[in-house]
Amino acid sequence: MDEGRFFLPSPFFPVFGGLHPSVKRVIIYLLRAAQMPAPQEIEDGRRMNERVTEQRKFFSRIGLAYFMGSLVIYGVQLGTGALVRSLWPGLLEDYNWNLLLSMMTMYLIGMPIMAAMIRRIPKAETPAEGGRMTVLQLLCAFCIAYALMYLSNLVGMALTSGISVLKGSPVNNDLMEIVLGGNTALLFFLTAFCAPIWEETLFRKLLIDRVSRYGEGVSVLLSGLLFGFFHGNLSQFVYAFSLGLLLGFLYVRTRRVRYTILLHVMINSVSVAASALLKWSGLDRILLSGQDDGAAETLGALLQNGLGLMAVGLYSCLVMALVLTGVILLLVNLKRFNLRDTGETIPRGRGFATVIGNPGMLLFLIFWLFMMVRQLME
Repeated sequence: MDEGRFFLPSPFFPVFGGLHPSVKRVIIYLLRAAQMPAPQEIEDGRRMNERVTEQRKFFSRIGLAYFMGSLVIYGVQLGTGALVRSLWPGLLEDYNWNLLLSMMTMYLIGMPIMAAMIRRIPKAETPAEGGRMTVLQLLCAFCIAYALMYLSNLVGMALTSGISVLKGSPVNNDLMEIVLGGNTALLFFLTAFCAPIWEETLFRKLLIDRVSRYGEGVSVLLSGLLFGFFHGNLSQFVYAFSLGLLLGFLYVRTRRVRYTILLHVMINSVSVAASALLKWSGLDRILLSGQDDGAAETLGALLQNGLGLMAVGLYSCLVMALVLTGVILLLVNLKRFNLRDTGETIPRGRGFATVIGNPGMLLFLIFWLFMMVRQLME
């Protein structure tokens, strides 16, 4: 018997053990062409699916915590408002009292509960704090942040205006009503002090400390996305998302939330200063009156306030200079905005389904999408 025709039995095809070597090579070639998985490939696929399942559960817990926290905030605000109306019916007719009650119940009750829910999720091994930021670096970061916010706000306003045309009526601008209708000192306390502390704690420190195990890119993107949706309207979503990306990047680089809080305070303080200037000049009455008949009379009175017009013009020039400086700094430092993959990675092609396409995260996004659509349709 010619031993050259025989070989050891194949572990996959023992019945072909007596075939000629050339026949065996043809069969093996055809099987490889059909891409039949080897046992090791099957095992690797099974392990990857198990890992993706665990990752989806983790991000679902994150999304569920923010969703439940949002429900708590909304419920506390509605419940407190109903209680105050029953006890002091006329109190909430005052705009400032209404604003104070709504915001303080969120900062004192709703957001602390949300933070407690998030803290129940184990955080990643937090790396050592990064480099410190100098005063000059903070000023540069402020210019870039303000430019991003200003330009993206123009995009949000354009989108809102387009929707206004399509629906045949203007979209309510709740932010403008808050900024121009509230007491300046109260606005500064709520938006330039309370808001930065809580928002940076929730959407930078607590969030990124937990998702950073999956890389800086996922951390920064999720920080901006959740921060944008949390604002609850389309106009604010665009600039809050852009600002959240930058602040998230600064946090993953420094691991010091005080820097992002300080930048947030500076940005919101500029907005409060602008509202105070508009009130002093009289422009707030025109912006709030819109197309009403009183707008023409208000404009006539404003034209007599030469000093107010000069102040608004000077402020506008300073804003344009700040935006231009921020754009230049962003372009010069663009290469420095690189994100590192650290810790556990999400398999290629599974990122969206893992991070976003899970029950908890979808509940959060659907809730705030509903709030956005409702605000646009009012």
